[in-house]
Amino acid sequence: MTRNEAAQILGISPQANEKAIKKAFRKKAMKLHPDRNKAPNARSQFIQVHEAYEYLSDLAAGRTTETYSHSTRTSQSRSSSKFRSPNHKHRHYSDPYEHMTREEFEERYERAKRAAFDTQNRKDAEIHSNALDEYQFTWRHTFAKYMAGIGLVLAILFTLDFVLGTVKEEIPSSEVEITSISDHYKIYYYLTIHHVDYSLSNPIRYYLKREEIRFFIKRTHIFKDIIRVDFKANNNQFYLKPDYSSYGSFPLVPLLMLIPLLSFWFERPTFNFVFFVVYYNLYVFPIITLILLFHDGRLLRLFGL
Repeated sequence: MTRNEAAQILGISPQANEKAIKKAFRKKAMKLHPDRNKAPNARSQFIQVHEAYEYLSDLAAGRTTETYSHSTRTSQSRSSSKFRSPNHKHRHYSDPYEHMTREEFEERYERAKRAAFDTQNRKDAEIHSNALDEYQFTWRHTFAKYMAGIGLVLAILFTLDFVLGTVKEEIPSSEVEITSISDHYKIYYYLTIHHVDYSLSNPIRYYLKREEIRFFIKRTHIFKDIIRVDFKANNNQFYLKPDYSSYGSFPLVPLLMLIPLLSFWFERPTFNFVFFVVYYNLYVFPIITLILLFHDGRLLRLFGL
């Protein structure tokens, strides 16, 4: 292998810098990696790409020099020399693959795999580090601090709302809107109480008369979330539950609210933190917060409106 041959293997100029050499190696290594490429000659090409990368990287960084045999010391051979000195660092790269033992081949293959893995890890670490820097030293970090403060307050409120339990109260039937849908056999009832819609899970076979119904609700103390509706009609008792209740999903909601605050103790330039926690703080958390505050008028009920 020569400088020109190594550059040709990577598809770059012989005078390419270290950055271009690394970029070309990553691209070639991903394409020829035997875990992805099942071609018969993929392993030998993979080794060749690694050795070309290693040789050109050392040349570009000044860690090695081109070595020439006395018989080829010409101006032309200086730009594209082969490893002919027995003491040259990369002399083994000129050994043809067909003349190698299986042990030698496997050793060079494992070395190529490690190099590809390390190079990709360094590239990933650089990407994640840059993303974390952009998060930490821009408006995003300040925004996340505000979200952490809002999340802490909401986590405390939702926790207290659960710990304080529920209160049961009767409400006038005039505050309940009843909608019925009839088919040939059953009547389906939909109730609207304090702007919350409920449907009767087990439809009954007779009509409900408003004057015969007494309504009772169980609600939380702080957000006044209705978690159950009991009503008695025609000597029968029924109950309804909303499809979603923050009370019933405890402690999931408080934990979701605390993620932005907890993330400040675990900031790391890793994939999991950058692409899950950071994006959660900036985009997902505000959406969840808006849904929790405005779903069924929860924020209005908090202030008694």
